[in-house]
Amino acid sequence: MSTRQRQVVPGAHATRLERVVRGSAEGFWECTLATGAVWLSARARALLGPGLPSGPVPLRQLLRLLDVGARATLARAWRAHRDRAQAFEALLQVQVAGRRRRWFRLRGEITSGADGKTCYLSGSCSNVDAWQRARGRLEWQVDHDPLTALSNRRHFLDRVATVLRAQRDERDVRAVVLAMDFDRFKHVNDVHGHAVGDQLLQRIADRLCGEMEPDGLACRFGGDEFAVLLADVKGVQDAAHRAERLHARLAAPYRLSGGQVIACSASIGVLYLAAADYRDPADVLRDADAAMYQAKAAGGRVQFFDAQVRERIARVAELEQSLRRALELDELTLHYQPVVCLDTGRVRAVEALVRWHRGGEVRPVPADEFIPLAEDTGLIVDIGRWIADRALADLVRLRASAAPAVAGDMRLALNVSRRELMERDYSGWLLANVTRHGLRPTDVILEITETAFVDDGFEIAATAAALADAGFALALDDFGTGQSSLNSLQELPIAIVKIDKKFIRALTRRSEFMAVVHAIVQLGHCLSLEIVAEGVESAAEVGALQAMECTMGQGYHFSRPLPVSRMQELLRASGSDCRLTGLSAPTEDRIRRAETGS
Repeated sequence: MSTRQRQVVPGAHATRLERVVRGSAEGFWECTLATGAVWLSARARALLGPGLPSGPVPLRQLLRLLDVGARATLARAWRAHRDRAQAFEALLQVQVAGRRRRWFRLRGEITSGADGKTCYLSGSCSNVDAWQRARGRLEWQVDHDPLTALSNRRHFLDRVATVLRAQRDERDVRAVVLAMDFDRFKHVNDVHGHAVGDQLLQRIADRLCGEMEPDGLACRFGGDEFAVLLADVKGVQDAAHRAERLHARLAAPYRLSGGQVIACSASIGVLYLAAADYRDPADVLRDADAAMYQAKAAGGRVQFFDAQVRERIARVAELEQSLRRALELDELTLHYQPVVCLDTGRVRAVEALVRWHRGGEVRPVPADEFIPLAEDTGLIVDIGRWIADRALADLVRLRASAAPAVAGDMRLALNVSRRELMERDYSGWLLANVTRHGLRPTDVILEITETAFVDDGFEIAATAAALADAGFALALDDFGTGQSSLNSLQELPIAIVKIDKKFIRALTRRSEFMAVVHAIVQLGHCLSLEIVAEGVESAAEVGALQAMECTMGQGYHFSRPLPVSRMQELLRASGSDCRLTGLSAPTEDRIRRAETGS
């Protein structure tokens, strides 16, 4: 054992030392190792509280102030000092005066008496309770979400990393990660306010904690994004059962303070970890999120991850990067499809349709792949403005190619997304651009999908009204596929209704579709709306639409979408009245009646 020789302190120095001990905020102690007797300074006694005997205190009595864990910590510190000559230091919780436990820091060293035989352990004790508790709060905040008290992303990733290491050591370790997002949470914040939204998040956290087993960890990443780690599952069926149970529990209505009841169900992505397939916990979250987004797209349910999901997400990410460069690389082009009067066969409008030849490829990227992506990323705003500017210039060219009798009446139809309509300056920008090309607002039709009005009706209704007041014609596109068709017609300044092509394609084969189309046409007549049938592909469909007195049609039966140069050729070839072929036989008589007004 390494000890220091105990020195005799001269009187003057002893008096000085006593003053230092009395004035110190720290307590001092000395333990005679042979007898276990502990001398305590007055400050040490004050820190430990009343109830200690006067004179030396038995070591065993002091040890009773420590719990089992603290005694083990003290024993380790003693052995390290005795056997390896390390500094004696220990951080312990001590029960003070029979009440609460407080944190103390002990420091000391072994010394020997003048006789070289008697051994002492001498040192100091400090009350570090406030410091230690503040440190504990900071450490807690580093790993937890302050609103819900759940673990945060950092802590969650650490636990996932622990599971991955265990799987590399033991192949039979099974775990599951659930990523979840709550449907319509933004709506709750927008309608009820953020205070109510915060309450809802806390109730969600309570339910997650209530469903956690000892092996589970619930986490909030931010907003309405949560995750759960179940570190010990029995297999895929067990994982599915626990995910479905949690989904059902979270779907039950939430009762908030003030008596509000809010329904807010979750979309849950499930990633089953059965073997050492992952090294990086960030990859685990990536794939769990991918499954969650697929669950959300499917209407809010539980969805297991599979490799095809990852491939689709990688393709979408690659597509997004390419789409961001498409405008500057001049990869976008416009094609035009005529809208034809079914009575006369004349071209009354052309719809601008964007095409993307990615990287110069001959086959264009399907519009239903990149247009939704452009809307989700906000790229549709820049793309939409490019389309409008280019198409307005093309309309001037197309009118110059058409017969004078109809050129002035030919209009341009532009598809407008909800993201564009939510831009504050959209109506002003469009009006200025139309004027710059020497055109009028009445020359332009703006086609807006019904779902745009349903999803963001309040936000875009004012813009729609401003556009209609300026003279633009608003068309409700894909009519019949949304959730509130009649409401859209009643509440918005709609002038044109375009019947979705799914009804037209089955028009002559299914009587119920015939009835739906006939009802829409009659409704349009009653409301003084212009009706356009989309997706007309046969003479039989034209005849059926004429019999219903549908006025306008559009589809491959008349023309495929064409580049502007070929559209110019089509208009030149259509004769002095811009009349296209492709109408059913009885139409010639209808043309004469329409032209003479008989």
